[in-house]
Amino acid sequence: MLESALRPYKKVLGERSLSPFFGGLALVFVGEGMSTVSIPWLALKIADPGQAGLWTGLSLAAYTLPGVVGGFAFAPLLRGRPAALTAQYAFALRAAGLLAAVVLAATGRLTSPIFVVVLAGSAVLGTWGTSAQYTIVANVLPPEGKLAGNALIASLSNLGIIIGAAVAGFLADVIGPQLNLLIHAITLILLVVICRRLARSVGGEAVPPDRSRVSEAGVRILLRNRPLSLMIAMTVVYYLLAGPIQAALPVFVAQDLHASSTLLGTVWAFSGVGAVIGGLVFGMLRNPPVGITVVLVMLGTSSTALLLGSTSSSLLVVVFFSLGRLAFAPFPPLSVTMIQEATPASDLAEVLAARGSLIMIAPPVGQAVGGALISLVGARESILLSGSSTLALGLLILLLLGLRPGFGGGKALH
Repeated sequence: MLESALRPYKKVLGERSLSPFFGGLALVFVGEGMSTVSIPWLALKIADPGQAGLWTGLSLAAYTLPGVVGGFAFAPLLRGRPAALTAQYAFALRAAGLLAAVVLAATGRLTSPIFVVVLAGSAVLGTWGTSAQYTIVANVLPPEGKLAGNALIASLSNLGIIIGAAVAGFLADVIGPQLNLLIHAITLILLVVICRRLARSVGGEAVPPDRSRVSEAGVRILLRNRPLSLMIAMTVVYYLLAGPIQAALPVFVAQDLHASSTLLGTVWAFSGVGAVIGGLVFGMLRNPPVGITVVLVMLGTSSTALLLGSTSSSLLVVVFFSLGRLAFAPFPPLSVTMIQEATPASDLAEVLAARGSLIMIAPPVGQAVGGALISLVGARESILLSGSSTLALGLLILLLLGLRPGFGGGKALH
């Protein structure tokens, strides 16, 4: 049975032109896991007294949010170019930004505003780089191998977070977070070299979802459909409310727990394990009621956030944050399913596009707002506020399910 389950992945990895690419991606994802720990930790270390939370939140937002803008702004320049070439641009720009941060930190010239600007500049092609990864896989593999290829990318990403975060926490504590960023940059440069070799054999343009027109149509549909608007708003608000926790975590570890980056890396590593387990367990459920399950996810994540903000035990911080990620794992597919079930088939593409545009923006905005919140009330208090707000949202959705049984509660996931 195991051999049969692994057969599609063996075929994918057996594609000679893609084997180096997947190997390079695996290393880059480990580097991403290292940066997950090192970017906020470095931001925390170089921030002026009393401003650690603000600059930590802004650095996390800067690492992702410009990619949303770049997906539209660079379309006239990059649309129509080969995917492997676009990947080179995106990965090289990210590597250049990380190397610039390393050099500036080593020479004592890295300030908080400069760090945010450098990270933002390195991220503007992020959406194009992600699109290029999947385009390369789609162009090389036969139709029956594309699902396994896409799933392999997602699995390597999850595994990279687990390994990279654990390694980064230790190295940042012993040598400094700059070394982790340097390692990440080196993995990106290696992938650029691999993509350069691939460029000769892989065609196809890397096209991020062009949401500009369909999003406008989706917004118009949402304005005419109140229940659907409430579902989209619920999802966006949930992501916004969760953002401050990620921004607060490194400050909470450093200032409230007086712990080192090793603990932060351990927290992220075990949270990755929790996310994988949560996804696997959810996949085993048969036809769960969508609305109720979404509420349970919100109640689970908010409860673990409240427990996280209430403890001073390093062990319990690892446990509660990991349980929160485990509880969150089913939410993305569930939220999409709720929209699918409430939207006519003729309007589905536009509505999902509008949702996608909003969802891409919500998490980094939540992190940036979380940074400001930390500066005002503190990291522990920000986590508790985020948990309390998410709990209130979950209870509100539960009330709506009681008043309106058709609000996703009576429908099962098929």
